[in-house]
Amino acid sequence: MVTDKNPEGAAGDGKSEEIGADGNVLISMKILPLLKERQQQHGLRHGDYQRYQGYCSRRLRRLRETLKIPQGDRRHFKKKEITVVEIDAEKADSRHLEIPLTITERAWACAMALKQDANTETRKKFHLISRLKKAVKHSENLVNIANESTRLDARTKLECEAYASFINAAYFFEREQWNDAMVAYKKTQSIYTQIAQALGEHPEGAIYAEKTAEILPAMRFCSYNTHELELDISDLASEYQSAAIEAMIAQRPKMSEVTFRNNKIAVNSEKVAAVLLRIEEFEKKVDKKVEMYEQILIELRDAIQTARDSAKTDQPPTAKTKPSMLLSYLLFLRLRLTNSRTELMMQDKQVPKDKIRFVEMINHNFGEMKTIPGLETDEDFQQEIDDQIILFQGIRSRYIGDVYKYNKRWSEALAVYGRSFDYINQALKGLSSDSPFFGFAKTNATYCEGVIIECKAQILIQQKLEEDGGEDNLFKYSRPEKPLCERLDEYVLDESLVSKKPNVITIPPPMRPIPCKPLFFDLAGNHISYPMDEIEEKAGTSKKSPKKEGGGITGLVKGLWGWGGK
Repeated sequence: MVTDKNPEGAAGDGKSEEIGADGNVLISMKILPLLKERQQQHGLRHGDYQRYQGYCSRRLRRLRETLKIPQGDRRHFKKKEITVVEIDAEKADSRHLEIPLTITERAWACAMALKQDANTETRKKFHLISRLKKAVKHSENLVNIANESTRLDARTKLECEAYASFINAAYFFEREQWNDAMVAYKKTQSIYTQIAQALGEHPEGAIYAEKTAEILPAMRFCSYNTHELELDISDLASEYQSAAIEAMIAQRPKMSEVTFRNNKIAVNSEKVAAVLLRIEEFEKKVDKKVEMYEQILIELRDAIQTARDSAKTDQPPTAKTKPSMLLSYLLFLRLRLTNSRTELMMQDKQVPKDKIRFVEMINHNFGEMKTIPGLETDEDFQQEIDDQIILFQGIRSRYIGDVYKYNKRWSEALAVYGRSFDYINQALKGLSSDSPFFGFAKTNATYCEGVIIECKAQILIQQKLEEDGGEDNLFKYSRPEKPLCERLDEYVLDESLVSKKPNVITIPPPMRPIPCKPLFFDLAGNHISYPMDEIEEKAGTSKKSPKKEGGGITGLVKGLWGWGGK
């Protein structure tokens, strides 16, 4: 448990919980650490200013979409700048201030990209100065917003002023206005130096110290061109000393003591105190990444070295070396955080074989915990570590069993799962219900119990198959000769039904005899004479016409050649 902490000096998410005079929460933004992180992640680590400029444009678009501050629509552009009204609004946060800051960064990045080509193309020198002039304009707007706003804390206003001075210095430097550039550089260096001193041993202090070292060559070049023999910034130190610096000095990360294993340990080093506060804030985060663990472990390694040096200095040369409880606590933290990082890396692995190595690393770190100076005689601590070692021995056996199960070696898997179940149950007897490993152990015990039943069932199935005289004989059948349509009343496991040629029906169907339709040939009807005239007379429907007389020779001729037909 860490006590007597102060979140102001610790690295947070850029938001402060200070309350202003109007009762609203003050907005805080650590501008230089924020920009440094983004520049390193988006191109400037390799000097790619064009990539960083593109990132700034995309970031601006996302910010405006999120905050619902669009500049028109796709067809029409309507400029909408961030003013003091938006910053002082009740729902405003640091993202509103980030918009003018990112606009300035985009113009500066464009100018630096042009500077790389200005040596070969003279015209780009004019474009470079134009972009820097625009960056100066946006930085002045940022400073005006900061000075007029009542929602920004003192440190944020001071950082806005230092950032604007840096942009102005870059503009004057390219215009070869050495005196103005020198004044702006001195102002920037003075503010950043005081912030670094106020932060003390906090990791953020190194960022400000590094920035002052970066601008030092440019200051010396300006000093050379202005014929100044000495480069002295002490005259500006008092001018830019503000209430923000004094408040930061008073609010350095302080930690009077930590409690570890019911022992109160004094923390006298500011560097160690800052690292412990950073670790406590880091452990409260929900979304943790391996890179974050790496950064914390690097800082913790430096804190351990500081504690070692302090322990050697505090003891007389002739005295026997006594274990430092602070050093023991830091070593314990390092091993615990290393295990947490290993568990996070293990979650990304899907193959059980790959997880075995990570479990072995965790058990190795638990073994090192038992040898931490000052904790060898703590029986409760030793018992807790032993229970955790037994637990992860069971986890290791569980993953080995998963490998055997994947390869269908059921007998070996059953034996290893049984050993894993015994290990985990043994660890559960020693772990308390409030232990962070208790739920993890219960979950794995339930898993092992289920797969043990599965392995036993698979072994019985294998024995049955062997008794039936062949592998998979229970599930392999010959293809039935009858198609499915002819054996619907019978159940036969036919694998061909799910194949490309299912035996459902015979196509084309086989030929078979069918009964013929009787045929009647009416041949005698042609030789039968029916009394049609008598029938018609009796029915009264006779159409018999009177007998015509001959028409002479003309009629004969017409009859022979078909002339005169009607």
